[in-house]
Amino acid sequence: MIWRVALCACFIHLLASLAAVEAPAGSPIEQEVEPVDASTTAKPAETPLIPRAVLFDNPDRADVSLSADGKTVGYLAPYNDVLNIWVIPIDELLKNLSTARPVTFLKGRGVMAFVWTYMPGMVIFGQDHDGDENMRLWKLDINKKVLKPEVLADKPGVFASLIRPFDRKHPELIKLALNERDKRFHDHYIVNLVTGKSEIYFNNTVGFKGLVYDNDGRLRLGYREDLTGGNEYMRANWSGDGRQILSWETYRNVSFEDKGITQVAGFSKDNSEIYWYNAEGRDFGVLLVHPFDNPANKTILYTPKKSEIASAFFHPFDYTLLSVTENYERHERYVMNETIRADIELLRTLEDTEIFGISYADLDFDKWFVTFYFDNLPATMYYYDRKTKRADYLFSSKDILLDMVLSRMHPVEVKTRDNLTMLCYISLPVESDPKGTGRPFGPLPMVLSVHGGPSSRDYWGFSPDVQHFTNRGYAVLQCNFRGSSGFGRAFLNAGNGEWAGKMHDDLIDASNWAIQQKIALADKIAIEGGSYGGYAALVGLTFTPDFFACGIDVVGPSNLVTLVETIPSYWAPAYNSFVRKIGGDPRTKAGREFLISRSPLTFANRIKKPLLIAQGANDPRVKRNESDQIVRALKKNDILVTYLVYPDEGHGFRRPENQMSYHALAERFLSNCLGGRFEPTTNETKASSVEVIEVGGLTKDDNDVLILT
Repeated sequence: MIWRVALCACFIHLLASLAAVEAPAGSPIEQEVEPVDASTTAKPAETPLIPRAVLFDNPDRADVSLSADGKTVGYLAPYNDVLNIWVIPIDELLKNLSTARPVTFLKGRGVMAFVWTYMPGMVIFGQDHDGDENMRLWKLDINKKVLKPEVLADKPGVFASLIRPFDRKHPELIKLALNERDKRFHDHYIVNLVTGKSEIYFNNTVGFKGLVYDNDGRLRLGYREDLTGGNEYMRANWSGDGRQILSWETYRNVSFEDKGITQVAGFSKDNSEIYWYNAEGRDFGVLLVHPFDNPANKTILYTPKKSEIASAFFHPFDYTLLSVTENYERHERYVMNETIRADIELLRTLEDTEIFGISYADLDFDKWFVTFYFDNLPATMYYYDRKTKRADYLFSSKDILLDMVLSRMHPVEVKTRDNLTMLCYISLPVESDPKGTGRPFGPLPMVLSVHGGPSSRDYWGFSPDVQHFTNRGYAVLQCNFRGSSGFGRAFLNAGNGEWAGKMHDDLIDASNWAIQQKIALADKIAIEGGSYGGYAALVGLTFTPDFFACGIDVVGPSNLVTLVETIPSYWAPAYNSFVRKIGGDPRTKAGREFLISRSPLTFANRIKKPLLIAQGANDPRVKRNESDQIVRALKKNDILVTYLVYPDEGHGFRRPENQMSYHALAERFLSNCLGGRFEPTTNETKASSVEVIEVGGLTKDDNDVLILT
């Protein structure tokens, strides 16, 4: 699996802002529903077992996008058994998809992401090395007869990222951010795609953790953390000829408590005004605009109704606000500009879901790709022509899933013991809830699946992991515990310093709710997750050792002291906020003692239930030592643990063969613990790179295949 979230929001993503992609609309929160009386209702037969390969193999198509001129479609699809870039002319796509052709031929980890430039036929794509997250970038001209990627950035230990927006006036120029000079900070370079020459644009000796460019690609703001963990935004004062930055001056300060919401949303067409998501004085924040030179003259454009603003959709040419989305239980889109209202209303008639994302050609806003999202179906894509008002169905992300019987995901509100409201999702085996009420015939074994971050969140939608669990016979509960994003400033900050504290209480409260609602069997609840979710699993088995039946930890930290002390160098600019969120600074005696008190490693001798740990050897965020430490402690106390290490992975598992291996072993582990169904293991472990460091419950079958018994 590719774990959904990082441990720190400061992680710089590879190719930010690939396109404007949003998704709206939803239904009311599920009401309390009484369990069905199993004595008076006949239970249907079990649904067919869905093979792991169907759920976790590569998608048929992903990350579909239009070239800047709108003439060519690119997407990721399997080639060499991993994701590579495929292209097809837009006119051919509407006639015969089989004429699409691959233009990259990578093996191993495949293409992680790609983006079209303003140069005709020119794409930029990225890949790291076995999960180390030091992104390498290449350019590729798909119009050449010989398809040979050319290196843009590929130096050992250097994290490269692409800077948006591109310069429409100079399509041959792009900007790259590299932390070559100082691993803590990214310097910005201008690169000529034609000549290959590069020159320094901004030498980040100021110590900014982020930079803000306007629509012309000109640097306007930089921001860095203050000692409290807040953000200090500074304004660049340029020389009269616009060739150099003469000085920096403070522009605005954003408190630690507000920075989770407050950030720049964009600029007006002439760059004289700046848009902000702004949390000052408001729990959900607002979208506002003000003259760049007069921040006090604010105009509020949108005030959210139910949750934080999930995204704002701006016109790519005149930069006017078109729509806003919120995401409480599901995405909801609010049209803010009449020029697209007819388009949005037409799109809402195409599928039995109002949740859709929009991407478009950067230089042709009349050509849209629209992706519809479901909870029990793969994503479905249409091509929409705004001029003719015609929408053509293209394909789904994975066709084989269209014929599968899949579970629904039901949003529910759960109260915590101190009266906060958590938005959670419950998913059930189809045969246990044939009418889709969100309540089973009777209590079931349950998997409590904990998201990472921890300041990410769980969303309504299709999840291979959730479908895997429900198909094997388990209820699945996902909860947005305090500290999750999207639910307001107060809820987000309520998680500060609550790792293994109130954040864990929330998970226990949610599980008890499921027991009280006769959804879960009290003695058959497993806890699993990746990153922070893996930490939560370890906390579950150490801080509440009698509550869960078993746990699965994927790339989760066990020792908060060593976690903080070994963060990647490029996280250093966000250190102050990170230690405030986690609750202690190991450089102080009090902080170190606090972190020790919240570390599962400290209480490893309490573990009495089965535990599976899986780790990527090259993880730069949660180092392998986090798993090694707790495994050593368990061995010292003669506590059985199964420990899997993947030497060619990082913070999660990307290679298809490793995903199959992990899910095969995890599935059998849960079956042994909770009693659900499982698909027999075949050659998945042999085909993968997995190293079994601690056997635990592992053994080999008659065919010399590793299985869990």
